[in-house]
Amino acid sequence: MIFGLTGGIACGKSTVTKTFRKNGIPIVDADQVARDVVIPGSPGWFEVFLTFGKEYLNSDDSINRQKLGALVFSNPKEMKKLNDVMKPLLETESKRQLEHALSFGELEWNTETNSPILHRPGIVGYDAALICEMGNADKYRPLIVVNCPPEIQIERLIKRNNLTIEQAQARIDAQMPLSEKVKLADFVIDTSGTIENSEKQTLEIISKLKAM
Repeated sequence: MIFGLTGGIACGKSTVTKTFRKNGIPIVDADQVARDVVIPGSPGWFEVFLTFGKEYLNSDDSINRQKLGALVFSNPKEMKKLNDVMKPLLETESKRQLEHALSFGELEWNTETNSPILHRPGIVGYDAALICEMGNADKYRPLIVVNCPPEIQIERLIKRNNLTIEQAQARIDAQMPLSEKVKLADFVIDTSGTIENSEKQTLEIISKLKAM
């Protein structure tokens, strides 16, 4: 089983992801995949460089994600350029990592016993903010949507990324409304409460996934 895990930006998916991993279920993170495919010197890095120019590189030649994000979240045409570059790269690498996780599991280091733990549950999650936007809701079933009220989402985004209200709202507006994602969901996790409450909901879903 490869299930989908999605939601809006700053909705608390990281807490949910940690809970899955702590309970032996590997998660392939699309955001990490996006970093993997544009490491300096890679084909993806060259495509981004040729599309946006040297001014969007850091001093070590890595992509300046913050500066590029400020550009694309305020300009739909530039967002389309970035998506056209990244989509095929993400699809190919995500598929490879998902297949690897299913075949070989995920290795975790147990700090208490100072030894490795190999998780091979036959269940792997794909954590990606844009599953629904890319039309992939049915590709990753069951689909879990992490949800919270817009005002909490904005508050978290401002605090986490040091953005203005306008910048935070622009990033939220660049994604499909959470209410629409919830309609496509098989399971919904409400993260507006405590971390403990989010973990409890996630554990309940884990039990259902294993039963399936």
